[in-house]
Amino acid sequence: MKGYIRTAAVSLPVHLGDVNANETEILIAMENLRMQGVQLAVFPELCLCGATLGDLLHQPLVVEACQAALERIAEKTGSMAVVVGLPVKAGHRLLNCAAVLQNGRIAGLIPKKHPGGPLDDDRHFAEGGMHSPMPLHASEAQPPMGSDLLFQLGEGTFAVCFGSDAALPMPTDAHAALSGADVIACLDAVNALAGSHEMRLAMLKGQSARHHAAYVYACAGFGESTADLVFDGWTGIVENGKLLAQGSRFAMTGDKAVADADVERMQFKRMQDPAFRQARPAHRPPVVAIALDEPADARLPLLRPIDPMPFLPHDQDADIRLQEIIDIQTTALMTRLKAIWCKDIVIGISGGLDSTMALLIAARAFDSLGLPRTGIHAITMPGMGTGKRTKSNADRLMESLSVHAMEIDIKPAVYQHFADIGQDENVHDITYENAQARERTQIL
Repeated sequence: MKGYIRTAAVSLPVHLGDVNANETEILIAMENLRMQGVQLAVFPELCLCGATLGDLLHQPLVVEACQAALERIAEKTGSMAVVVGLPVKAGHRLLNCAAVLQNGRIAGLIPKKHPGGPLDDDRHFAEGGMHSPMPLHASEAQPPMGSDLLFQLGEGTFAVCFGSDAALPMPTDAHAALSGADVIACLDAVNALAGSHEMRLAMLKGQSARHHAAYVYACAGFGESTADLVFDGWTGIVENGKLLAQGSRFAMTGDKAVADADVERMQFKRMQDPAFRQARPAHRPPVVAIALDEPADARLPLLRPIDPMPFLPHDQDADIRLQEIIDIQTTALMTRLKAIWCKDIVIGISGGLDSTMALLIAARAFDSLGLPRTGIHAITMPGMGTGKRTKSNADRLMESLSVHAMEIDIKPAVYQHFADIGQDENVHDITYENAQARERTQIL
């Protein structure tokens, strides 16, 4: 699928403190995602051990078990990039990290930049920065580590951030987007409150629209401790301000959202946006290359909604947005009419959608300016292809609006034009159609 990255956000039932059980859940989910052709899979924050493990996060057995599980999961990733959360020891500090795994290796480690928030995880974790993690084996090279790493994935680039970092006044994902990240993998463990989901979704929509990016969001869910907090396990994929896919909330068995992120469109949008073009990141972060295998079946169906009418509102606020469109068009026409002291306009009416909308806006503008509608000169120009139904619609519309209606038959003029240029009137090609359009333009 050229120009797309198939992404998945996954929430699994949490086995608090049981790293092996969580590893098994992740591996089963990875196999299912691989069958769907997923190229980037994102799991929640601290999903290998649980986000509410508290002081047990300091136990060496937990940290070592997570690192061993991470290595085993990496071995089974294949070409799919997988992002999981775990605690990582860096010297004498403990970091809340996201690990990017692919092709049997740990491609990078991203520490949470600002621990704290509802989880109160600054009690356990140091602030993320440029730390060196403990290698899994003494003989192995350490993977790259940093909160600003970028990962080149096929035709796109992705970055990793934590939900609490994305909610800061100066969010880390903004720097990632300006540095070239088309997709933001967002791990979270935020508690559910009445009304909090709407705020979270609004934040993701707003930032994805502002950054022209896709956000793949996965939150911790069922199985986390409810001593102080409750987690809903919501997953969602948001692109350019629109929700592409989402999973269920409060599902005992977890859920997932899968959708194709249109990285080509996002890159195009960024080139169009002058504000985005002029913004400069503070520095250029390092980029880790990830090679993608060609999908076994290149004919996989596209997993994203394609709106056949992208300029028309379809949501619950459709009436409000349609009224807004009408107000914008009416105000624009009124401003122009007033600026040139115009009291007469000419408009061609075909009986189709475009001219109908234009005539309705014109009538509304004249009413608002206190001008008589007889100053609207509406002209029908029937030709060889004009049907009785559209002609009747045009006549009835002009009569109901009490505008000055005229009818000019263009057939004689078009036939003369055909004779002049040697066009066979029985050949209904582009010239046949354009000749009628040219004559209507000349009359108007």
